[in-house]
Amino acid sequence: MQFGMTSTSYFYLPSMNYVETICVVLYLVYSTAPQVYPWNVTGHNSSSTSIYLQWSAIPAELVAGVLREYRIAYDELNDRNESIKRHLLRLPVDHLSVNLTDLEKYTKYSFELQGISKFFGVSSPPIVIITDQDGKEDLHMRAHVYTNLTPCHRKYNQSE
Repeated sequence: MQFGMTSTSYFYLPSMNYVETICVVLYLVYSTAPQVYPWNVTGHNSSSTSIYLQWSAIPAELVAGVLREYRIAYDELNDRNESIKRHLLRLPVDHLSVNLTDLEKYTKYSFELQGISKFFGVSSPPIVIITDQDGKEDLHMRAHVYTNLTPCHRKYNQSE
């Protein structure tokens, strides 16, 4: 919390001598962290060494102050879901997605996002995503590629 100031000013009224006016200006600037986390946090593996995350912005009316950036905290997890290594990434507020690369193959990661104003905000519930195994084609990528193909029509005979 920040508190304001006290000032003394003088002004002259024609019917009086100088009149001292004490102006006490007390202001309270109450800055807190964002009280909500980024909404609709989703993600998927985009390869054996990368994960794509996206989220919705924190509405301005739910941020106390000015939203300055997003922070992604993600943990590499072992077989017992314990954190082996923590990574932190900060992104500008106009970024609502990120593709994290150079991750470990076929590894489980836990992700939490938060907004930052002057202070760190509330973290989103964790989401867990596993990178792909080598050689295993990612279904999301395959679906994206196939939707860009021109359909071809062929009649199949039941005896084929």
